[in-house]
Amino acid sequence: MYLKPPTILSLVAFFSITSAGDVVGPTCQKIPDAFGPKLDAAYDNYYKTICSHGCKPIVGGKYTSLVSETILKPAVKTISVNIGIDQNRIETFLRITDESMQAVEQHCSDLASTDFCQDTGAFTEYASCAKGQIFTVITSHALDVAPLVSEKVCQKEMEYFEKPDFWNTALPSYVTDFWSVCETW
Repeated sequence: MYLKPPTILSLVAFFSITSAGDVVGPTCQKIPDAFGPKLDAAYDNYYKTICSHGCKPIVGGKYTSLVSETILKPAVKTISVNIGIDQNRIETFLRITDESMQAVEQHCSDLASTDFCQDTGAFTEYASCAKGQIFTVITSHALDVAPLVSEKVCQKEMEYFEKPDFWNTALPSYVTDFWSVCETW
């Protein structure tokens, strides 16, 4: 099983923070196990789609900002709106997303020349680095993200993620947006 790709790293870090033990409610603690398989499937679909269209997933530069603008930020917005997060907090989450991707680019760029379509095994090292950087950035904004791990919000998250819309429609459409721009490089 692979670690999650850049397209859903923000979700992974979010799920990681929800497994913080007694600090969060019981529903929050269930989210990682309940949706881990869907994240794995999203990872597989992401790489199959990106690689089949000739895009080369790399670390850094245009690729990082393209992932952020076409996949991560739209996913953050969709999730936030659907679980009832106010617009000011959404803007904060989007800034945290940008900061997270900058940290990934800065600290995981030693893998920049790796072609993950050809060497999928190398992705595990990158994903571990990326997840660590995103988790570090998110935890540095603990007060900003704390509402996401309240029991009430986690119940909304669980309800939202149980519906197929995000997994079968929204997330795949963001990947399509990504590869359609990536193909024009």
